Amino acid sequence: MPLAVGWWAGAWRPTECELLARRKKSKDLKEAERAVFECIEGWYNPHREHFSIDYYSPINYENKCWKRTQELKRWTVH
Repeated sequence: MPLAVGWWAGAWRPTECELLARRKKSKDLKEAERAVFECIEGWYNPHREHFSIDYYSPINYENKCWKRTQELKRWTVH
């Protein structure tokens, strides 16, 4: 998996530029910062693979944990 992470890190820059290029021109620095923040926090961070959670994306890791919790609840005696 680390190789895939390295590839993604290298491939991210053009994608980031493309996403920002599609937006209208920023009026000021604050608007440009907000656009970059939305791009990173809205898509990149939730979908990228994280070393600390066994190379799952946060979304996939949460889904995995939720499914495991549901399985455990089914086996719990009430």
